[in-house]
Amino acid sequence: MGSPEALPSVQEVKKSVRSLITQQLLTFIADVKAKHAKDAAPLLAEKAALVAAQKAERARLTAAQEKRWQVESQERSDRLRSGLRGLLDTITGRARVVRDANALEAFRCAKRDQAQRDTLVLAQIEDRQGLQRRFDALKKKQVQDRRLLARDVTQFLRASARRSETGAQRSEIDRSHEATRPRNGGRNRGSRFEL
Repeated sequence: MGSPEALPSVQEVKKSVRSLITQQLLTFIADVKAKHAKDAAPLLAEKAALVAAQKAERARLTAAQEKRWQVESQERSDRLRSGLRGLLDTITGRARVVRDANALEAFRCAKRDQAQRDTLVLAQIEDRQGLQRRFDALKKKQVQDRRLLARDVTQFLRASARRSETGAQRSEIDRSHEATRPRNGGRNRGSRFEL
């Protein structure tokens, strides 16, 4: 075992043990964080894919609506005649009727396009809400895990502090007992017989 002088003191051993335990706690905390990140990774990837798909879907709808709007606008414009016939339409009031009909049709087309965008957005919101519910469930589980971890760490630290305090109190009690204890060890060696 070696000489007692080469052995570390009790305080040094306690400090070393506390350091090891602290490192183990930090490693455990890091492991929990890594597990939480790993658990969230598939959902984050799914979210990124969903966002990209929804953005592309909205872009396709916008492009299709713009193309259709241009075609319909050209059709409305073609209904208005130009030249001498346009002048006659203006005089007879036919041009005004055609312009009013074109304006009403343009309004209805704009409302139709808005309704299509709204329908798409609502469908996408429902898709995101389904994913969000899964995120919320994962987050709730992770919060619970963190609470348990925090509770365990707190209990360990409190127990460690109590052991340190108890050890210090015991040392004081032991020293006070040694000071008051008689040198002969406090043992009663029986009656002394003298002649």
